[in-house]
Amino acid sequence: MQRGRGAGMSYRGGNQTARDKANASDVELGLRENSAHLDALSDKVSLLKGLTQEIEGEVAGQNRFLDTMGGGLGNAGSALDSTMAALERMSAQGGARFGLCVAGAVVVFFFCLRYAVLTARG
Repeated sequence: MQRGRGAGMSYRGGNQTARDKANASDVELGLRENSAHLDALSDKVSLLKGLTQEIEGEVAGQNRFLDTMGGGLGNAGSALDSTMAALERMSAQGGARFGLCVAGAVVVFFFCLRYAVLTARG
């Protein structure tokens, strides 16, 4: 009887058994895998953080560009308004003569444009 009892004691005794060693190695392997996954996840988070910072910079630059374009377009609109006002004043003063000058300028412009296109083609 002592033999059976002694064998049972050695199985559950203070020394680690094969099963305990296997469990410990499984836990250690799981911890290593978790650590590797956490490192990979940390790398991906860092990459995403860098991308979001780049996107933020790009959006800020585009907003500044659009703000300057809005001001430029506003200036162009006011320049067109003043040009139209000047044309209206001239047409009121010149009458038919003004219309003839405008028609002649349009014809000359189109001939110049056609000449430029034909010479550009070769």
